[in-house]
Amino acid sequence: MFRNASRQEDMFLPSGPQTLNFVVSMIVIPFGTLANALVIISLLKYAPKLRGDATTKFVINLAISDLMFSVITLPLRWIQHSLRANYKLSNELCRLQQVTFYWTFFLSLFSLTLVSLNRLKIK
Repeated sequence: MFRNASRQEDMFLPSGPQTLNFVVSMIVIPFGTLANALVIISLLKYAPKLRGDATTKFVINLAISDLMFSVITLPLRWIQHSLRANYKLSNELCRLQQVTFYWTFFLSLFSLTLVSLNRLKIK
């Protein structure tokens, strides 16, 4: 079926620095997903007094953006690096991964900025 079966099998194997990327992603994805989901659940369900506070809303927004990073961006990066350039959708996957990376990065920084400005007390 394939002309060179060994090259087709090598298409999915990490090499060099990509191995570190795989290991870190495999650690961050489950722990980041679990931690951010716990933050969202605990603030929404178990802290009814804090729901109306603006800081709580900003922290929930930060947790949602970090959860999206763990659930969407890191798996896309993992898939992108595991597939070689001869994959048909590699360019589109690369663009999608970059868009989600910068989008979640901006949301996280924006949320942190809003928390800081909210906490700033000018007298």
